[in-house]
Amino acid sequence: MPVLPIYGQTFSSSATLVGMLITVFGVARLTANFPSGLVYGRFGARNLMIAGNMLLLLGAVGAALATSMAFLLACRVMQGVGSGVFLTTAGVVIANQSRPGTRGRLLAMYQTAIFLGAAIGPVVGGYIAAAFGLTGPFWAYAIISACAVAVSAGFRQPQDRHGENAAKATLASGLGILIADVRFAANLAMAFASGFSRTAALWQSIPLLAASRHGMGYDLIGLAVTVTALANVVVLPLAGRLTDRYGSRILPPFSAALFAAALLLIAFSPGQFGFWAGVALAGVAGGLNGPSLAAALVEMSPGRLIGPAMGAQRTASDLGFVTGPVVVGLIADLTRFGQVGGLVATASLLVLAGLIWIAATRRIQSRAP
Repeated sequence: MPVLPIYGQTFSSSATLVGMLITVFGVARLTANFPSGLVYGRFGARNLMIAGNMLLLLGAVGAALATSMAFLLACRVMQGVGSGVFLTTAGVVIANQSRPGTRGRLLAMYQTAIFLGAAIGPVVGGYIAAAFGLTGPFWAYAIISACAVAVSAGFRQPQDRHGENAAKATLASGLGILIADVRFAANLAMAFASGFSRTAALWQSIPLLAASRHGMGYDLIGLAVTVTALANVVVLPLAGRLTDRYGSRILPPFSAALFAAALLLIAFSPGQFGFWAGVALAGVAGGLNGPSLAAALVEMSPGRLIGPAMGAQRTASDLGFVTGPVVVGLIADLTRFGQVGGLVATASLLVLAGLIWIAATRRIQSRAP
């Protein structure tokens, strides 16, 4: 929501508190992801989706009516929890209904819908704020959340296509088996690197480098973010098809290496051509990663464990999402490398995650008869 920092400034002049409006949302969502997946089998998709959307609705109404920064922060925490509950639950529903051969495309459609909403939302929110004031986007968010509550209330949970695997292990013993799987650890490492790179590089280091090195204004910096998002959305259907055709083992490390190459191109290219090429390439790499990573998680998780596994993956991603800007900020402040150092560190993390993935899959293959 583009007006959120401006709205926050009406309650406090502290830049730290204004920044907390974004941070607390991510932290709250992080803490809600895994518990949502863990209780999925007990409470069901319908109840969890209603609860998540109700929290989003109440948080939006509270934010619109807020009279203090403390209350506004509390509403953002409520929305973060609601987002974690709903997105984790919806992801599990999609995963449970997927089949080998079409799983990648189905997961790609789901992620495309999320990215399209994230891309369109800020633009629409800006126009609503211009027409109805700073509280307008929150009321619009409340209306959309109310519609989502109504849709969730009418949701009829389909039969779990992975139900035949549920009896293979109890939840506790199954979680133990999953945690001991090196592929699961590699999946979490890749999810962390993906979340880290999104905020550390795309939302922080790249815009700052664009301003300092290339003298770009707000319009061109915003265009760079849009180019990345559009490239991401355009490549997602292709990523789903590639996942279905070649499996989920190859794309994650390839996309990580491609993303790292894009960041290094941006970091060390003196001209704007290299910058724009790197920005587009980063969007392509990000789109290739999502469906294959989710499909790999479903394939390694027995039906009853898809919920906890999906929650753990989202937690790892959000942990990277929250820590990324802090880490690259410290690198820029405490070293002489500045924003280039942050991009190199992010690229190194992506390469490391890709190597962990390759090592884990090779280890499993070497054990196979």
